[in-house]
Amino acid sequence: MSVATNTAGKGSSSKAVIAPQSAFTTGIAGTEVLTFNSESIIPDTAVLEAEYLAGRVGREDLIASVKAAAGSIGGECVYDTIAGAPLGWEYMMKAALGFGQQDDTNTDNEYTPSNNLTESYTIGIDKGVSVWDTIGAKVNTLEISGAMGEKTLWNAGIVGRTVLRTGEAGIVNTAASIAALAPTAKPQLILLENANFYLRDIAAAITTGAASADKVAIQSFTLSIDNALSEGSYGTCDDGHLDPLFGLEPVRDGIRQVNLGLSFPRYHEDTWLDGFSAGTFFQGQFDFVLGTDQFSIYLPLMKIAETPTAPVDGPSFIQHDVTFACLINGGTNTFMTFPTGGTPHTIDFELGMRTNNARTAVL
Repeated sequence: MSVATNTAGKGSSSKAVIAPQSAFTTGIAGTEVLTFNSESIIPDTAVLEAEYLAGRVGREDLIASVKAAAGSIGGECVYDTIAGAPLGWEYMMKAALGFGQQDDTNTDNEYTPSNNLTESYTIGIDKGVSVWDTIGAKVNTLEISGAMGEKTLWNAGIVGRTVLRTGEAGIVNTAASIAALAPTAKPQLILLENANFYLRDIAAAITTGAASADKVAIQSFTLSIDNALSEGSYGTCDDGHLDPLFGLEPVRDGIRQVNLGLSFPRYHEDTWLDGFSAGTFFQGQFDFVLGTDQFSIYLPLMKIAETPTAPVDGPSFIQHDVTFACLINGGTNTFMTFPTGGTPHTIDFELGMRTNNARTAVL
């Protein structure tokens, strides 16, 4: 077939779906459409070179060995919709953090970290030429970033069992099953200009609203979550690991790290330099609001992780960059909870995320 054919794969016609699996090794057909802009997940295979000496100068053979799914997928942050079929990126929050619940009035979804990420996912992508299924996908890293005048983006580093293509044993999604998920609503973009960001010490609760003295003007932000999942772990067969060519299920293999980077448009005070010197505990909150939709990020306990910078670069305004390490709360900040009409739910870990959109049930 000629490469010039119109049936060649195009990103513009690609479509991704996602669903949680009941077991790490077994894929499942997608139940939601995942909004995305880029993807690079592959069946990362170790290739061994036969280089034994036999009087001939050169490699004798290449042997495909152990393999696992690895790569990334990313897109634009949106307020999820469910008309026709669910559409959005909220599963990335759940996959990266691990625990989800609804508030007492069943209107908001709340996500917080778990010590262990036990849930795996199938991510299916129709690339036109064939469907690619990532089986046993887990989010090892998640980055959410935004800037004034730009789109807010998410990017997830994926590890998993394998990637299968149309025709390979074990694939579950098909072009037809992916096409059958047909959302009819257009989700709105989450933008920094529609957000309020609050930042203060933990001596008192954050005050929200238009007149709040805790509001801080920022130019851009990057929130990063590193789950420290094991990668490249292999073993011979036992009663639970039946194929030695595939990696063991990725599990937590280190300390989770959550960081927040902020860029202030103008260097106008030494609050953050003083806070770094004093070892001050801070708390932060993002509230993105568009109509009745809302996405919030809660950061109950933070310390500035390194000396804030304010470099001079010509005659223009000096920018001020600050990096916060988000810490386990564990009751140190007793003020910050998820807002709710009933009993407030505490945020005992490094962060919490809350959505109020078209969804009527937690993931």
